[in-house]
Amino acid sequence: MNIQFNIEMVMFKECILERIRTIKEKLSVFLTEVYKDRWTLIFYIVGIVILFFSEVYKEQKIFLYLGLIIFSFGSIIWLFKLYEKFKDNSFAKIMFFIITSFSVCFSSISSDLAISYHTGLPAEDFHNTFLFLTTLSYIPMFCFISAFMVLIVLLALIILYPIFYHVKINCGFILSVFGFKNKIRKNNLYKEILFLFNSIGILFIYALSISYLKVFLEEKPIILNVMSYLDYKHFFNHPDVPGDKRVLIHNNNFYSIIELGDDGNKFIKVIEISKK
Repeated sequence: MNIQFNIEMVMFKECILERIRTIKEKLSVFLTEVYKDRWTLIFYIVGIVILFFSEVYKEQKIFLYLGLIIFSFGSIIWLFKLYEKFKDNSFAKIMFFIITSFSVCFSSISSDLAISYHTGLPAEDFHNTFLFLTTLSYIPMFCFISAFMVLIVLLALIILYPIFYHVKINCGFILSVFGFKNKIRKNNLYKEILFLFNSIGILFIYALSISYLKVFLEEKPIILNVMSYLDYKHFFNHPDVPGDKRVLIHNNNFYSIIELGDDGNKFIKVIEISKK
């Protein structure tokens, strides 16, 4: 009996020690993963805290936007890591080229349309303003297009992941990008939670990009203020325009000035150059 008891105790002790070693290994792996994602997690946590304050102080919209921006930085860090990881991948290079090209194209088009809409004049007459708006809208447009494409991929993954899981399809690039590479073999709660936060952050980037472009390109006072400093100048030696005002000379013998209306808002006044 004593021998049997001792054997059982030794086996029990070995079982406990093995369980402790397993827990230590899993904890070590978990802490290593958390350390790798520490900055992403810090931005997520700080963003959530600020968003909580935005619910407490609903009158102060600054907390809402600040929380969304800080939370989005967590996903931006994640996207930079993806870029560093797959920058030599042919598919990633093609996607980056497509996103960059569309960003340049749409930022130029949106700036052109905004200038023409608010002035009623050709956008090419406001060359400096066009360059300025295109430059400032490029990064938000890049974020908008990138977030839109990532959201499409995320939606496809959410819909198709059960199929991938059951038939064990090797999804290679796409699954490894979103942390799913090992999830087909075993569940990883940390990766699942991080995947959820990354998805929410991408959604915030998408929303913030739209808000920025909407405010910056649709606000007439902002655009007119930019024009008044970048495109309107004093022409002291020009015989046909007032030298004491900032003017912009257009084609077909016209020039324009920015004046302040009775309602306190600026507007563009177009004047024909008198023919002598």
